[in-house]
Amino acid sequence: LARALRARRRERDALPYVRRAVAGGDSSGATLVLLGALLAAAGQLTEAERTYQAAARDTALAPLAVYRRARLLARRGDPGAVAALSGFAARFPTDTGAPTALYLAADLSTEPGARAPAPVRYADLIARFPADLRSSQARVRLAALELAVHQGGAGAVPALVGGLGDASWSVRLAAARLAPGVRDQRLL
Repeated sequence: LARALRARRRERDALPYVRRAVAGGDSSGATLVLLGALLAAAGQLTEAERTYQAAARDTALAPLAVYRRARLLARRGDPGAVAALSGFAARFPTDTGAPTALYLAADLSTEPGARAPAPVRYADLIARFPADLRSSQARVRLAALELAVHQGGAGAVPALVGGLGDASWSVRLAAARLAPGVRDQRLL
């Protein structure tokens, strides 16, 4: 019943049913993931985070629960969000959400005081998942960050992404596209 209500966008109506199931002893990962989603939709983010953490004990649903918890931390602006997103990608590197988790961690690392700067995190994403769509977006972000730092002097982009091998050509091309007034042959 709770799943049917959720499908009709009636999360608040579904929440009591799932809470009742959990109180009655249903602590399966599937039920806890559903409860976490309903709590998050209802704006009860702290309780949703704890619920996802409990759901992560179910090995079959651990990747989903860990990923959703990390995304929830990011949504809340929690300082542990970057570590949670990076940790998810490290723990479940073959999960389809791993590139997105690294991309979000890099985006959050643009905040002042981040332990690892965004360019380092974008470069990690590109190195680990070179063919993923998020890597393409990361290349453009790297180029944009470098251009912003050097106010149009995109010649330093290769130094920023040194060690990326064949991927660095994409960064140079993106930098050239972002700075049409720059005629630096080292970019092409």
